[in-house]
Amino acid sequence: MNNLFEEKRTLFLLLLCLVFLGLLALYLFFLQPLSAELQNTRNMNASLESELAVLEAKKDPESGQDIDTLLLQKKVPLNPELEKLLLTFQQIEQTSGSRIEEVDFLYDGSEPEFDFVKEEDEESNRVEQDSTNEKEPSSSEKTSSENSEDTEKPDKLHLVTAKLNVLSPDHEHFIHFLREIEKLERVTRVDQLQVNKPTEQVLDFHEKPDKTVSFTVDVTTFYYEK
Repeated sequence: MNNLFEEKRTLFLLLLCLVFLGLLALYLFFLQPLSAELQNTRNMNASLESELAVLEAKKDPESGQDIDTLLLQKKVPLNPELEKLLLTFQQIEQTSGSRIEEVDFLYDGSEPEFDFVKEEDEESNRVEQDSTNEKEPSSSEKTSSENSEDTEKPDKLHLVTAKLNVLSPDHEHFIHFLREIEKLERVTRVDQLQVNKPTEQVLDFHEKPDKTVSFTVDVTTFYYEK
């Protein structure tokens, strides 16, 4: 009786091994090549779609512009595109964890010079302002220098300067905000940055001083009018 049971058990195991080997052979000789062929077909279709998209972008029948022109217009658009610029600032605001309190736009004719100022006590600011006024060139000299810069700029290239009043939770978020501006696809530059930070006396007085960084940044971008 035990021998009969052992023979049936051995026969069952042999049949199970044969079924497993058959399924393995079916996969190796039939299913795996079909799967590889299907994957190759998908990759080929994706490559063809990418090439088709590039060809369509190279020659847009409606605008007649090639892809290089379209990419250039992303860097220097044909109009101010203030709504897109505001949307970009909102995205930077969310990404950097800062808050934009106010945005003012300035146009051609009010191009600011680069200046970096840290706000300290009123007395030091007054002394610095007095010394700056003594060394400040006359209005005619400033006007002539600005006019010389404007003559170097193409007539159809216009400036738009966004004056942003921003609050950042700390110095790290403040740096993050500026780096996000530097990464913009549209050509931009930071003309002026004024950081309002607490003085050392205030930091020494409070055990846990407020780390909030309040700053004003002037971001200038360009557009080319046809």
